[in-house]
Amino acid sequence: MNLLAETLIRYPQDITQDERDGDILRVSLISPGMPYGIDERPELQFPPLGILSLAAVLEEADHDVQVVDLAVIRWDYDYLKGKLKAFSPDIIGISALTASFPRTLKMSSYLKEEFPDIPIVLGGIHPTFTDVKTMTENECVDFIVRREGEITFLEFLKALEKGGDFSSISGLAYRDNGEIRRTPDRPFMKKLDDLPIPAYHLLETIEKYNEIQSQLVVSSRGCPNHCIFCSTSAYWGHFWRGMSPERVLAEMDVLVHDFHAKRIVFGDDLFTLDKKRVHRICDELQERGCYVEWLCSVRADSLDKELLKHMKAAGCFGVFIGVESGSQESLDKMNKGTTVEDNLEAVKMAKEAGLETTTSFLLGLPWEKEEDIRRNIEFAVTRLGSSEVIWSLLHPDVGSRIYNNLEEYGIEFVDGNLEHCMGNAPSVIKTPHLTADQLSALWVEAAIMLDHHEHFEEKGEER
Repeated sequence: MNLLAETLIRYPQDITQDERDGDILRVSLISPGMPYGIDERPELQFPPLGILSLAAVLEEADHDVQVVDLAVIRWDYDYLKGKLKAFSPDIIGISALTASFPRTLKMSSYLKEEFPDIPIVLGGIHPTFTDVKTMTENECVDFIVRREGEITFLEFLKALEKGGDFSSISGLAYRDNGEIRRTPDRPFMKKLDDLPIPAYHLLETIEKYNEIQSQLVVSSRGCPNHCIFCSTSAYWGHFWRGMSPERVLAEMDVLVHDFHAKRIVFGDDLFTLDKKRVHRICDELQERGCYVEWLCSVRADSLDKELLKHMKAAGCFGVFIGVESGSQESLDKMNKGTTVEDNLEAVKMAKEAGLETTTSFLLGLPWEKEEDIRRNIEFAVTRLGSSEVIWSLLHPDVGSRIYNNLEEYGIEFVDGNLEHCMGNAPSVIKTPHLTADQLSALWVEAAIMLDHHEHFEEKGEER
């Protein structure tokens, strides 16, 4: 028997085997939170949906699950220790993004010292693409579940129950007699409707998300596109998979009726890829009296006037469009697959439909010079007409083509603190044409120009 598995199934002495109800395991799932607090940047805070989806799958398999959301509670180790001691878990799971990864490792080290016999499992985008490196450098990490975690984690628990042979579990990294083993990637799920509705009832902080109006639904996974700055397709797969309209509405019903959500954000990267599905979702929402307002992320080339009008009539109040650049040359080099005209037309159609538009732009692409970025800023400020513009400094996403080919693109990290990989100044990289300080200054300049332009628009004055 694997020593770790043997340790795991020796339950704490104060809880009998009968109380465990056979092979039931107790799993604590932790969302470590981001470097900023929920009240500091509420617009960027959403419930830990990945953990809640995993929790629902584990509960369906009759395991006991605890969810600890430190995005709201913040960094209170006494609070975390108290929650875990009260629950007495057999396994601790932590989900990490890049910016939350440093504190995830600190937390793992602390928890391993406090609970040395409890295995620690990491999941999420950063551990997925750095699994061997992470486990080599951090002995406190016992397992890493890569990419989609629901089925892998469930099979992992079953293997523990049977004695700890992990070699046949796809999508897992584990330790075996001092060696780090890495099994092949797991094929992606084809039917997302098979997933139970996320375990919102386990989220003690759910009312806080209602306060900041940011309940989250992710109704699809995967992306068929190949943008070089993005890791979505590498993490979720190069093909799009969507839930049925019925499954989407069932989840929205739970959030609205059981947890009093007033606003829902669709976290899909490509919500409008399947227009027929969106029309059917809108039909269902209209039949329900448009009981909640919502917004979603879209691609500029996936929209038309009829769709946008239907979305507006069904309660949608805004769309997020990843424009990224006002230069066709840049769009082509980043493999965006859209045109400048696509973006201009998308914003125009959305505004005509009565929707707010939030557009994002990337600053600091490897081929950009100072004058290129200034032209990009000018395009966003004076030509696009978006309700809101978000400027992001390039910080190569782990798993993206740029990240995997830094030398090819001439990019060098100048700040190794992953908590600073947030897209705002100061820049964490330098490019072949611009230093980190120059990039940071241009990011500030972009924000000032936008504020200046909006001020004069509000006053009805000419610049």
